[in-house]
Amino acid sequence: MTGTPAMRTRTRAPIVATLRLLIVALVMVGCGRPSPHQDARIWAGTNTGQEMIFRYARFTGVEQADVELEAGQTLDLAYGAAVKAGSLDIAVLDPQGDALWGIALTDDATQQQVAVRAAQTGPHTVRVTGHGTRGKFALSWTVR
Repeated sequence: MTGTPAMRTRTRAPIVATLRLLIVALVMVGCGRPSPHQDARIWAGTNTGQEMIFRYARFTGVEQADVELEAGQTLDLAYGAAVKAGSLDIAVLDPQGDALWGIALTDDATQQQVAVRAAQTGPHTVRVTGHGTRGKFALSWTVR
């Protein structure tokens, strides 16, 4: 290397200062709270494609499964949920994303069975959306 040790230190100083500022900025971004539009999940469970079972301390986001239905077929959906805070939406969507059936849950505990008839052939979606919720839910479905 050329130059005196003092010159090498002066050359490195701006680089080191820049790296320190970058590290501090990255740490600060990581410490922020998630926006309401980001998924925030503290939970455990499964989504097998024929059932979803989850228990959570915090759930803001979407969990979903696609179900292939032909026009005229019926999706039999059974659900149970315990909502301790926030709200939980359960919906069945057609291939275009339009709701065929849905419910918003804010009560302590709910259990129900519904039958949703497909008007068109294609992938339908069973979607669960959490809005700052705490609790648990279980869904299962069959096609007939």
